[in-house]
Amino acid sequence: MRDPVREAERESGSPRGAQCGTQSGTLGPRPQTPKAPFCHHPGCVWLTVISMSSHKTFRLQGFLAKKQKQNRPIPQWIRMKTGNKVRYNSKRRLWGRTKPGL
Repeated sequence: MRDPVREAERESGSPRGAQCGTQSGTLGPRPQTPKAPFCHHPGCVWLTVISMSSHKTFRLQGFLAKKQKQNRPIPQWIRMKTGNKVRYNSKRRLWGRTKPGL
């Protein structure tokens, strides 16, 4: 039987998934024009550059200040008050992993 994916591999000379940096061979070929500035395939090394202006509006500054205040561990007295049911701040963010959602 004919396999169109295998024939495309032979024509291009590269295995499936090689276009985006993965070598597993289980993923299909990557489109020529990516719609997003990142790759959702595991193991792919694409860097996303997010720029932020140095001049921020007062409203944006207030939003970022609130998020900065929320991003802290819980006080120890709350652990004692709740009988250690609340152990950590589950909404804690790391600047490189989760964005505040502007």
